[in-house]
Amino acid sequence: MRVPRSRLFLPATLSVTLLLTACGGSGDEDQAEGPVTIDGGQPENPLVPGNTNEVYGGDILDALFAKLMRYDPDTAEPEEHIAESIETDDDQTFTITIRDDWSFHDGTELEARHFVDAWNYSAYGPNGFVNNYWFEDIEGYEDLNPEDEDAEPETDEMSGLEIIDDHTFEVTLNEPFADWPFQLGYTVYSPLPDSFYDDPEAFGSEPVGNGPYEFSSWTDNEEITVERWDDFPGEEPGQVDAIQWRMYDNQDTAYQDLISGNLDIMTRLTPAALAGDVYQDDLEDRYIDQESGLTYSATITTESEGYDDPTFRQALSMAVDRDELAEQIFNNGQEAADGWATGAVVAYQEDACGEFCTYDPDRANELLDEAEDDGFDVPEEVNFYFNDDAEHREWVEAVVTNWNQVFEGRLEANAVPVPTFGEFRENINNRDYDGILRTGWQMDYPHLENFLTPLFVTGAASNDGDYSNEEFDELVAEAKQSSDEDEAAELYQEAERILAQDMPTIPIFAGRTISGYSERMDNMEINPFGVPVYERLTVQ
Repeated sequence: MRVPRSRLFLPATLSVTLLLTACGGSGDEDQAEGPVTIDGGQPENPLVPGNTNEVYGGDILDALFAKLMRYDPDTAEPEEHIAESIETDDDQTFTITIRDDWSFHDGTELEARHFVDAWNYSAYGPNGFVNNYWFEDIEGYEDLNPEDEDAEPETDEMSGLEIIDDHTFEVTLNEPFADWPFQLGYTVYSPLPDSFYDDPEAFGSEPVGNGPYEFSSWTDNEEITVERWDDFPGEEPGQVDAIQWRMYDNQDTAYQDLISGNLDIMTRLTPAALAGDVYQDDLEDRYIDQESGLTYSATITTESEGYDDPTFRQALSMAVDRDELAEQIFNNGQEAADGWATGAVVAYQEDACGEFCTYDPDRANELLDEAEDDGFDVPEEVNFYFNDDAEHREWVEAVVTNWNQVFEGRLEANAVPVPTFGEFRENINNRDYDGILRTGWQMDYPHLENFLTPLFVTGAASNDGDYSNEEFDELVAEAKQSSDEDEAAELYQEAERILAQDMPTIPIFAGRTISGYSERMDNMEINPFGVPVYERLTVQ
């Protein structure tokens, strides 16, 4: 039977109308014809879908690649895109038929094998892709990833992927997973052209995609530019001639460029701009304020000596005055987190964190006493690492101030800046930090599962704190196998509540994006993921 569309809907109550129209314009013909400019940063890795799991690279790949599914820019509802149909009789084997009128930017006709080959390459352990983990649900994944990391896999193809014909392939999972199609609009499931395999390294510097925009140029630490692909067969082709992401070391500089007309879109305004509603005076009506699937958190290196006690971590969480920080730093442009997901996702539960996300200095010190009574040695110093090339310094320093005030004389907390996001991510991947990491999550698809599996399942790709809990893993696995939507939601929610007991990350803020745009923008929209809707951008 066909995958029930009702399982894929985002509830109507979560839908957001995102369109705002700018007024006025400079009348500068050259400016109108130039690329739409967006603030960005240097991607962590080359631009390959299977090896990109951070915002700077992911946002660009979403303009370059179209996937089997897409998420409606207004509601985040998953809908078929390249896929003509996705059918299953048992929630374990899925037959996917793709459209026969699609190609890559280099003219190569898009076929089923381009998905199968890309997924196999990304899942093949020796390739070392950061998104390898996303394919573990597919039968045969373990054959490409032997338990002995030094062992060479005997095959480079998953048995669960079978090409039926040029435009049809079959995917067999290890176990039933009714919501599996929900994921297929995420970047990692993009197809790759034949040219990728000729020179994967070169491809990452000049990627060839199949989306509404095609790659134009990349100057490291300066800009990445894409141009409209006029042959895009999808229902929403790009409107502007080109889009350019400009890489800033300092977000205040980006904001000054925005208000002076030298930058067209700033996806997330700085705390300084939000304070006292300064941005409203600077931009007048040229801003968008909405709920989004975005979280700010503090991830704890749970296996590091000095941080391996959950009661200590709960104490740290209760020493953070989220409401005060949201008001003072973001002028309520961010909301205090009460769990690990946001209200913009399916299966969201209120107050998942319980008491441990409330500000209570006395209880925080009691928890610290309890940890010490159980033999835990409270570290003399608590280091909170963050990348200093984005809008994080103020809130990280404020959290550190909370800790020093609440635990005065018992520990010393420090905000430790790292110059760039790239260096920060490299150090995290190398496990160079003992302490606490500035982290965030922009949803890949609008479901609670996406805030749990990639971040907290043992060994998951984005599990930066190396958290591991067998009960948590089992609940998530059971939820995936459930064909009952309500039962699955309850299991995911139960797993989320375990996080409150272990506190592998401390939720700080959740769920708002405030973006600004220049006078020359005629149409500017932000989707529920907190990202501009690239194909709908227009200029005066």
